[in-house]
Amino acid sequence: MKTKFLPVLLFVFAAGGLQSIAQTGDSGLTAAVAGAPTVENAACDWGGAQWVSGNDKNPYQLFRREFTLESVSAAARLHIYGEEFYRVYLNGRFAGDGSRRGAPPVYRTYQVGEWLKPGPNVLTIETFDSKGKSRLLCRLEGGGTGVVSDETWLNAPGKAWAETNLRSTAHSPVEIYDQREEPSGWRLPGFKAEGWKAVMKGKKPDANELESDPVPPVKRSFVAPEKIVRLAEAVELSPSDPYGNLALRLAYEPWEELSTARITAPEGFLDPARGPAVVDSGCQPTVPGFYQFIREHDQTPSVRCATVVLDFGRLINGNFYLDVEGDDGAQVDIGYSQVLIGGRVPTVLYGGDKAWETKAGNKADRVMLRQGRQTWESFHWEQVRYVQLTFRNLSRPLKVHRFGLIERDPPLPLRGRFACSDPVLTELWAASERTVRVTTQDLFMDNAIREKGPWTGECGNRSLMTCWITGGNLPLARYYCRQITRDPDKKRFLLHVLGPGECKEQHAFFHPLQTWYALDKYRLFATPAEYDEDMVLPAYRAYMSYLRGLLNDRGLIEKYPGVSWLDWAPGLWNRGTGAPQNLFFVLLLRGLADAESAAGNSQAEADCRRMADGIAAKVYELFWVPGRGLYADALVNGRPVTKQFSEHANALALLAGLGKDGRSEIILKNLAATAPDLVQCDAPFTHFLAQACFDAGRDDLAAGYLRERFRRMLLLQSNPTLWEERSYMTSLRSGTWAWLPRYRSVAQSASAVPAFLLSTEVLGVKPLKPGFAEFQVAPKCGGLEWAEGVVPSPAGDIPVRWERQKNRFEISVTVPQGTQARIELPLGKSCLVDGKESKEAVQTGGRYVVTLGAGKHRCESIDIKNQDEKR
Repeated sequence: MKTKFLPVLLFVFAAGGLQSIAQTGDSGLTAAVAGAPTVENAACDWGGAQWVSGNDKNPYQLFRREFTLESVSAAARLHIYGEEFYRVYLNGRFAGDGSRRGAPPVYRTYQVGEWLKPGPNVLTIETFDSKGKSRLLCRLEGGGTGVVSDETWLNAPGKAWAETNLRSTAHSPVEIYDQREEPSGWRLPGFKAEGWKAVMKGKKPDANELESDPVPPVKRSFVAPEKIVRLAEAVELSPSDPYGNLALRLAYEPWEELSTARITAPEGFLDPARGPAVVDSGCQPTVPGFYQFIREHDQTPSVRCATVVLDFGRLINGNFYLDVEGDDGAQVDIGYSQVLIGGRVPTVLYGGDKAWETKAGNKADRVMLRQGRQTWESFHWEQVRYVQLTFRNLSRPLKVHRFGLIERDPPLPLRGRFACSDPVLTELWAASERTVRVTTQDLFMDNAIREKGPWTGECGNRSLMTCWITGGNLPLARYYCRQITRDPDKKRFLLHVLGPGECKEQHAFFHPLQTWYALDKYRLFATPAEYDEDMVLPAYRAYMSYLRGLLNDRGLIEKYPGVSWLDWAPGLWNRGTGAPQNLFFVLLLRGLADAESAAGNSQAEADCRRMADGIAAKVYELFWVPGRGLYADALVNGRPVTKQFSEHANALALLAGLGKDGRSEIILKNLAATAPDLVQCDAPFTHFLAQACFDAGRDDLAAGYLRERFRRMLLLQSNPTLWEERSYMTSLRSGTWAWLPRYRSVAQSASAVPAFLLSTEVLGVKPLKPGFAEFQVAPKCGGLEWAEGVVPSPAGDIPVRWERQKNRFEISVTVPQGTQARIELPLGKSCLVDGKESKEAVQTGGRYVVTLGAGKHRCESIDIKNQDEKR
């Protein structure tokens, strides 16, 4: 008979702190893990605070400070900074977490007045630093609290975490956590800190050593799995080593259908109200267990471990959360992945044999239980869709009361929207937004499955551009731009990874080139106050000066520091004098010329345009291969390389204006032919190809490329995201690299720019003056019947809808107060504005152009010519 659990309020120890969790639902848990409200850009003079650190090199450190208050102020604030990662609790309640980032690094400020109480209080902090430094700085101020990081704090190493050099990503280690080693109740007042030592005291912080975090934190909430994919039993091949390579063990162990192991009420994994799920192994690794197995089964005795595979329904960035009841020494293994391969969770990424790759691809954690009921939350967050839970060392049945993720939703409010008559393009916009969301925390990252790196270049700038379209010029976007443009003397404009310290060497040459390609647009998407011309322009000039210093005798960039990674496609631009390097330089020089013009610097503008035109003329002359009708990737010994060609070089040539004299039509025709000697763009570079087609007036080709290159990504997933590489999990690669695609991410920020193109080109909304003070609505239809959406601007959201019906074209738009819109429609016999024939409509370039002020408007072109029939 199944026990019926009544809805009661349980008190359980969660990682050393007392929490109350309502079993009637997840709302109580979500409230418990949400954290304290934050204050962005909050000043702090740090008072008498000093840097403190742990007493040994253990990467995990525990810090605590008890204090007594006579009264409590609702205005109390906690300022804190910890390296590399920290997690802070006040009186046993989770307050927040953070990571080292930026230069200077940022501290976070929490409003904690409601969490304090008269009498004893305690502030506890966990830190992780891979180099064993574990520096910490904090101040609790307001209402006479006066608590600062100083010699009164106590410290102990985090012995519950096993030391390991295995990593799940480049920035997160595998977690093997022993609940028995955790100091019970250490997050609560009155804990007897026996064996704890006074912290190592350092100096006081310098005046400008830290700055307040301008970016809101992630929002945390509990998410349960959506579906059970499989119930099975894993057959242990050897006795379980608690501290071995767990990911390899999970990958190697064969599975069988449940026969000796048991899982009762598995629906409890999805809904605690239907549980708890009860698991039991079929054989214990003991002599009595051996004989019991022989008596009960005909099989060869083996240790069978109950296993369940769960699907969360979408990619989620989150911390694992487990509420479990079991015996001392029982183990819960947690394997996780973005995808399933052969119906299993691939816990080892297939990245080759490089040391950093093998160490950064272990997707498994382990929790070793103490006696009784307990909860555990992983310290490091991971990106997860599928999870494998395998239960070991069970001396009796184990109960899982709740399992899930504490989701970390980034500060990216969704304001933008897009839909059109093509469902593929509609879903592509949504997938772009989804991709940026799951590759963002409190900074933009490349991906969250392999590196979690705050890369600039093709990663950060795609997130930035999509962010402008989906959420507006948010604090996170402004912070990203500020990090690149500050401190030109320290060459921060060369950054390929956002982090503390100077950029002493340029690791990836194309990264800052692509970063500035996006930052060039920042002037229009931001208000003048946000753009901060006095910061951006000096950095822009410094980078252009740096590139000028790389020019050879021909006036072209040939040799440069760092690697020449541009895309996963195998181009030849790293041989000799590359076309893409020089064409990017042309685009950036013209962008700087526009910025100088806006700043009223006419001579600087002229100098930039003169240099850009000179480099473009050399590429036009030297790289063109008449017999192929394409630009070569590179020059070697002064001659173009004709072994192969690329969409990359030719898309950039079109963007740089080198399609004159009929070359544009020739290039587009030859790119569409997809000959064997033509290297296609992979996902990260495809938007340059589409943008070149839009600029050339071939919006039909542009929409076709977006549809063709991303369709598979949308069809092979539910809640799809955009992949790092188009050949992911296919046989498009062969030989040594056949498994490499399985190492790639199915959510890569570098691939997430289609939303930007669909909103700015197909919907047609682009800023013409800073902050959208003036913007255009000039749809490029791409064969579509209609499109609608919203583009956020500093002055307010801009809703737009256009529709084409036979010989009629209509645009509806709401123009925010303080702005004006330039509306462009196909030319017809007449133009109507708000139902009346417009006398102000100007005919130019085969289109009507109408300028409108604030308010809701409808513009119509009557008896239009079918532009598609001309192609």
